[in-house]
Amino acid sequence: MLASQIKTSTRVAEVVKNNDPKTKASLKMLWDSNVPKQFLNNPSGRVYIIAVDDVIYKIGGSQAHGGIRSTWSSYCSGNSGRPSDRTYGINVLINEQLDLGKKIEIYMIQSERVQAQVTGLFDQETAMISAFKEMERKCLEDYFKIEKEYPKWNFKESNKDWPLYIQEGAAKLRKRG
Repeated sequence: MLASQIKTSTRVAEVVKNNDPKTKASLKMLWDSNVPKQFLNNPSGRVYIIAVDDVIYKIGGSQAHGGIRSTWSSYCSGNSGRPSDRTYGINVLINEQLDLGKKIEIYMIQSERVQAQVTGLFDQETAMISAFKEMERKCLEDYFKIEKEYPKWNFKESNKDWPLYIQEGAAKLRKRG
C-alpha cells in the first residue's frame, strides 16, 4: 500500500543520514516547512507511518509529550544509548534503506483530544485524552484488510521476532550502557 493513498495523514518529514560529527545520532529529520510547529509538537497521541519510496513499511503509535518530534528523536539516536530492539531496529532498517538510495518519509495522523472520565485508584476525574492506541489498531486493521498482511516492519503484529542481527546489536548496546 502506498502512503500517498492515505486520505487522513499528513506528510511531516523525510528521514536522512546524519553526517554531523558532533552527535551520535545516525539519522536526522528534515521536517516539512509547510507543517506548523504546533502540529509537530502537539502532545496528543498520534499514529505515524514510515514509508520507503512511498510504500508503507511501518504503522506505529506514540503519545510522547513533545509530539512527533519527540517520538522521532529516539528513533534517530537508536544507534546509541540503551535502545529497545524496536528503537534500534527501526534505526538500523532505515539506515539500510537509505544505503540503498531509498527515500524515507514520515506521515502522521493526529488523534483528537476529547474530554472523558478517567478512573484512578480511588476516584474519577475529567481529563483530556486521545485514543491513539485505538487509531493505531484501526490503521493496522485497515491495512490488513487490503494487503492480507501487516506492514513489513510491524514485527510484533505479524507475530515475528526482530531479525537476530538486530536483537544482537541492540543487546550489545545495552551491555555497554
